[in-house]
Amino acid sequence: MYKCDDCDRVFDEPRRVVDGFEGHLYTTEVCPRCGGDSYRYAELCDRCGDPELASKMQYGFCHKCATETWKTYNAFLDALPEVQKDFLKGVLQDER
Repeated sequence: MYKCDDCDRVFDEPRRVVDGFEGHLYTTEVCPRCGGDSYRYAELCDRCGDPELASKMQYGFCHKCATETWKTYNAFLDALPEVQKDFLKGVLQDER
């Protein structure tokens, strides 16, 4: 799956265009929607299912879902009493 840098369309395969110059033929792969030749590999987010550039994925999550997950995690930790935070720190350090 790919995402076009020009129009943001997500597509499975680029469209092949055959063109020529002074008797020489060449093939270019372009976005099926806008014809742009700037596109990158994309993946689906494991949480929301939206496409995201593969280079921006974090352990299978898009940027938006990763940020929301960290906010939820930090809110959970902030709500714990210090004794429970200390317990979790100890357990997590032992697992390293």
